[in-house]
Amino acid sequence: MGVRFVVAVAIVLWGVLAAAQQSGADKNIGRDQNLVQRFDQGKKWAVVIGVNKYLDPSIPSLEFCAADARRLARALAQHCGYQEERILVLADDQPEDHLRPLRINLLMQIPAWLSNAGAGDTVVIFFSGHGFLDERGQGFLAPKDCLKENLGLSAFRTDELSNMLVQCKATQKLLILDCCHAGAGKTGEKTGASSAELGAAFEQARGLITLASCREEEQSQEWRDNRQGLFTYFLAKGLEGAADYDGNGVVDSDELYRFTMDKVAVTAQRVLNARQTPVRFIPRDVIGVFPLARVGGGGLPESRREVTAIFTVRETNQQGPLMPGVNLELLYRKAPGGEALVLGRASSDTGGRAAITAWLDRQQQTQGEFLVLLSTAEVNKTWILPEFPKSPNWTVYLPSPAPAKLITNSVGMKMVLIEAGSFDMGSSESPEELAKAFSQYKLKPEYFREEQPRHRVRISKPFYLGQHEVTVGQFRRFAEDANYKTEAERDGHGGYGWNASEGKLEGRDPKYTWRNTGFLQDDNHPVVNVTWNDAAALCNWLSRKESRTYRLPTEAEWEYACRAGTTSRWWSGDDENRLVQCANVADATAKREWNPYESVSGSDGHAFTAPVGSFGGNSWSLYDMHGNVWEWCADWYGGSYYAASLPVDPAGPPSGALRVLRGGSYHFTPKDARSSHRNGATPDFRNTNFGFRVARAP
Repeated sequence: MGVRFVVAVAIVLWGVLAAAQQSGADKNIGRDQNLVQRFDQGKKWAVVIGVNKYLDPSIPSLEFCAADARRLARALAQHCGYQEERILVLADDQPEDHLRPLRINLLMQIPAWLSNAGAGDTVVIFFSGHGFLDERGQGFLAPKDCLKENLGLSAFRTDELSNMLVQCKATQKLLILDCCHAGAGKTGEKTGASSAELGAAFEQARGLITLASCREEEQSQEWRDNRQGLFTYFLAKGLEGAADYDGNGVVDSDELYRFTMDKVAVTAQRVLNARQTPVRFIPRDVIGVFPLARVGGGGLPESRREVTAIFTVRETNQQGPLMPGVNLELLYRKAPGGEALVLGRASSDTGGRAAITAWLDRQQQTQGEFLVLLSTAEVNKTWILPEFPKSPNWTVYLPSPAPAKLITNSVGMKMVLIEAGSFDMGSSESPEELAKAFSQYKLKPEYFREEQPRHRVRISKPFYLGQHEVTVGQFRRFAEDANYKTEAERDGHGGYGWNASEGKLEGRDPKYTWRNTGFLQDDNHPVVNVTWNDAAALCNWLSRKESRTYRLPTEAEWEYACRAGTTSRWWSGDDENRLVQCANVADATAKREWNPYESVSGSDGHAFTAPVGSFGGNSWSLYDMHGNVWEWCADWYGGSYYAASLPVDPAGPPSGALRVLRGGSYHFTPKDARSSHRNGATPDFRNTNFGFRVARAP
């Protein structure tokens, strides 16, 4: 037996109960149905924190906090309907600094995670580690870098956490506190506050149920045979279905308390020769129970089943060529001809493959039909999937798209007619989901925040857009005909370039301009070291030369054309490493030549710029929309502009300090080449990876 020094697990269930108090006669079928509906509504988010070892030597280290956090995370994912990408784990055993339980991470990531939740959602926060009370009775959670003698500056105040939960819009909120109160040196020596003491701070809060792992005079026990805390062990068991006493397929808060009360008290006495009695606090305003987990009880099918549909998309027929960049929507309808519900979306990658994962409720598992809608900007087709989900693999096809409408202007620029249409602008993934998807770059969600909110945009008029980025040869014709000097040539500061003798990118330096970058740039490479002002000057020259209006594309036009009807991260799909097959980004080739700060493992064969059109185009016959060089757009850059964007032909803020850049470059990884990614620079800035393409009215 071991006395557990990670004591006091408090489960705080914070929520708004939608149903009024029911009579005893209702607590059968109607009650069970209501619990099922309430459990299945909305999304579920969790932050799970475990701290074993503390930097302050005066705070005893703990043993099973991280293990308890991991166990609870598994229970939430496997039995409580939480998708793994919506569970943020901050624990000692995480390899990345931003995922360790430091105070700065708790203060920044918890409110950011809570901000994802909306009405109808559920939020869980789990903290396993030490807790303290100061001389005034203020409660603190102890992060890894807590200083016991300076709690105010180094610990996490419980009232701060309370305020975060109050501001969260989720309907049901759970706060799980696993805090120590026994010393690691001598049995019975109290090191910190117990659950009951910390939980008492929430006792009068509205809509709050507090469950503490033990009474103040007891110690919460370690169950070393299971390498878990005794309470957390039975807490997870209860959520996994053992607490479903009435067999209705739902574990509710009353059942979970009854289960832990029975199992913890008996096991502590019989197995560990100790006393441990969970305690519950319920304020007067709480009526009814919280549904916490779904299990396969009551003779019903699995409450929520995760399924994945895998598609191979071909052109014309099932033996035709593979089609990348096709938008797919997995649909469900209760009866043929009825209204269809979208279950998930994806775009086919360069190999014509796409996978859509969805969660099916009981009705969807037993009745109705499934379909997949395939679409590009030119064509669409719906397929019925009669054996789905029993048969997950499907080969589908689209009719051949119409050829692109191309013109060639007076300086040899090929331009594609982009028809009017609508699309969803911005990222379909939250900043937190993107930060997790690209966790290897150690970025915080704020890096992706300005791609939100996603909003519907209509491009009301057709326009022509350059099929390729403006080349060195095309820019030379402009410079010679107009006797134009770029800003890098005029201001004496020059641009940036590659110093081959020293093996580094450098600048600014007058020797570097669009004419000389230090690396190969023939007439077919994209022009670089040009500013926004230089790009606008070329457009004005073309307008005068041809008596037509040339300009830079707006940011909305650029993303609309880049996506070409897709909704994925890149027009080629969602696979980062496959992007090297259709875009010039920072990769193994660049790493061998000049070692960029970040790179992907694949190789596109180009260390710097590639000749335009070296890779395949999207379904609208536009090339290098991802990678090669950043492309100037007409708009001023506004980080919060999306919240106020016009729904039709948005043109950005009326003024600003930066101009928009889109598309990424050979210098940046695929995360920055996504269709929704935004960048900006001052209009006079120039670099070896800044270029542009032009737009023109029909």
